[in-house]
Amino acid sequence: MMGSFFVSNYFPLMGWVDLVSGMSARVEKNFKELDLFYQEFIDDHLNPKRTEFIQEDILGILLQLRKDQLSPIDLTLNHIKAVLIMS
Repeated sequence: MMGSFFVSNYFPLMGWVDLVSGMSARVEKNFKELDLFYQEFIDDHLNPKRTEFIQEDILGILLQLRKDQLSPIDLTLNHIKAVLIMS
């Protein structure tokens, strides 16, 4: 998708072409799949019944910050997913 051509990037008034060509639907589908993947990853970390020891990682730290509310920012799961996408 990164290398795909979106008409609306170059001609904003012709964004309807992306809808007709199906490009917008493909982007939405990819975002939903990524969201589901990261949600499963977060759920795995939050599962109290996990038996194996998982070394502390960025997700564990962010979830701990969210739990303890030590941050002046009210972290949501969407914020955490965004950080995971960028890392």
